[in-house]
Amino acid sequence: MPAADEQILRALERRLALVLNAPPKHFSSELASYLEFLSRSVELRAVVTAVLRQEVEEPVALQDGGAATLNRCAVRMSEIAHTLALMLHPWLVDDTLPSWVGPLLESYDERRALAAIERGESAWGALRSALESADLCAGEVAELLREADDAEARGLALRLAQAREAGKGITSSLARLWGHVRHSAPKALLPEWSQALGAAADRVREQSSTALLRQALLAPQGDGDSELRAALGHDLRRLTAALTDALEARPPALPAFERFRLWCELYEREALLRRVRPGKKATETLRRRKRGLISAEALRYLYAQGFTPFTFEMLEGEGTVPTDLPHPLLVEVRVIGEREELLRGYVACVQALRSSEWVRRLGLREVFLLAFLVEPAARFVEPAPITLGGVLLRSLFVELTPSPSGGRQPLGIEAIVARIAEEDRLLDFLNTASEDALDSVAGVGPAKIQQIIAGRPYGGATDLRRAGLPTAGGLYEALRARALRGMQTLVTG
Repeated sequence: MPAADEQILRALERRLALVLNAPPKHFSSELASYLEFLSRSVELRAVVTAVLRQEVEEPVALQDGGAATLNRCAVRMSEIAHTLALMLHPWLVDDTLPSWVGPLLESYDERRALAAIERGESAWGALRSALESADLCAGEVAELLREADDAEARGLALRLAQAREAGKGITSSLARLWGHVRHSAPKALLPEWSQALGAAADRVREQSSTALLRQALLAPQGDGDSELRAALGHDLRRLTAALTDALEARPPALPAFERFRLWCELYEREALLRRVRPGKKATETLRRRKRGLISAEALRYLYAQGFTPFTFEMLEGEGTVPTDLPHPLLVEVRVIGEREELLRGYVACVQALRSSEWVRRLGLREVFLLAFLVEPAARFVEPAPITLGGVLLRSLFVELTPSPSGGRQPLGIEAIVARIAEEDRLLDFLNTASEDALDSVAGVGPAKIQQIIAGRPYGGATDLRRAGLPTAGGLYEALRARALRGMQTLVTG
């Protein structure tokens, strides 16, 4: 388990202890703090949202199917009751049967049958005893009673299974806990959780915990209050255990990337190389298209491994990305033919991480640079992970060319940091340079100067593209050289 998840679990256990050990007058406030912690923690928020969606939304079809079965059972029981009322009419008139039998059979409709199943009550046993005492429980009457018993048994079994299923997971526990503080601390949960749990809380009211939710705010101090806290403490332990299991079950990303690399290098090396290796005269459009092909291949594999993968380009698009997706994973895919291309890939990752809000929204703790090495000379040793604001930038290189005898070249963090500093200097120059400084760059005329100024501020390659400025080529290199010349002047001066 990642160290970040271990820290979250320790914090969750401390919150649990605070609630369980709180004095009675502070129990509700500590419970509200526990629920607020779930809402604030990005990792726990993602886990709870995903589980609630699965437990509350997905079973709707199953519940609809169960309701249809219950209705069929109730309809059949009602039909049997009306048939028995007609068959037993002579004995009802001469008072051979107790006086309650007639009204029971005549008023036993679908609504009463469903209500009896909900309460777990049965009138058919008492009816059978009355008919047996009058020596009328035989033949077709006995057969109808057996059929009514079967229909009622099916309905009761289905209702019990629904109640048991509703008690699994975290929805029922979270609904009861939220029900205890929902009026005193309405902001303890996120609005979308409240909407999901509202229906769940209503279902819980109808089941075994009715007293807890009904008396949560009304129960007086005393034994009833102690029992209430004990039951809520049990729910709190269940919820904490479920969240712990969910965090521990999150699949680690690095082994999945290692398996993908092994697959590519053992089985798909030549085919992938033919598909993604750009020629020496390839245009930037062609290079981007080939990178898109290999990126799609990697994303499909990661999705099949249980992740929801994204690239920076996908997050920067105009579409809305949900924040409650299971196991989100951010990966930057690059096709590398030379050292400079690899360094530019790191620069793009770092710049995107600095400016992207999605890393925080998705609760990401690590991001991957997946580089496909397509030239014999472009073989590098992966550098150590780079830490950026609590996020690890990990590297994984896939070699698609035969290994030369010279081995792999080192690519230390120092080289990456130096290249990032150079790009930062370029961005600083574009953001602050005067018109005279920009005019001194070869290829930059009055129109381009106004374009650069109008596009400010610049935080990375995305902003350059947004402003219509190049991220590679002659003009880009000229601007970069001018920016670095200014940095060298400052250093030597």
